[in-house]
Amino acid sequence: MPTYLDLDSWGRRAAFDFFKDFDSPFFGLTVELDVTALVTHCRAADIPFGLAAKFLTMRVINAYEPFRMRLEGDRVVIYDRVHPSSTELFEDHKLLVVSHEHTDDFGEFSERAKRAHEDARERTTFLDEASMRPDTIHFSIVPWLTFTSVTHARHLSGPKSSEPKILFGRYHGPKTALRMPVSVECHHALMDGLHMSHFFERLQKRFDNASLELGT
Repeated sequence: MPTYLDLDSWGRRAAFDFFKDFDSPFFGLTVELDVTALVTHCRAADIPFGLAAKFLTMRVINAYEPFRMRLEGDRVVIYDRVHPSSTELFEDHKLLVVSHEHTDDFGEFSERAKRAHEDARERTTFLDEASMRPDTIHFSIVPWLTFTSVTHARHLSGPKSSEPKILFGRYHGPKTALRMPVSVECHHALMDGLHMSHFFERLQKRFDNASLELGT
């Protein structure tokens, strides 16, 4: 069950009050991470790189409380677990959001992702029902480009969301030192640069230990 943060004892209360009502309260960072071990393992085990990267990212997020915080009016709710919601490409350039429940088992995670993709194939609406829940993480991947910065489309009026957005780009470099841009965009009332740095450090460790993390 989700819990509510005690704002009166929270060290970031002043920053929370300052940023929570901004028209555009999100900030983003793009960092290149070393994916050599992850790419090597994915090739050897014949598993999709993007799926593995998303799974490891979800493992980091569900073990790190700031990324499970969401705004709920003037309160902050902390979810026990959050779930992936991804833009995915189908035939004829059809782009849809596909969501599924998270699990810490990579085999089951892969099956859930596959089933969700197949279930969405005939859908005509861009969003699925699960993607509109606050206990999600919004993923995208641009495997054609190695980028250095990203901006996302957002509503500046109406209901405000606080879910983080994560984007993977094309990895590049020599096969012994492959690097991939990872863009993360978060609500500044809930997080700042310190939390971002902790996230990237933890994600790099997961990528470095891909063979153990994926269990394949």
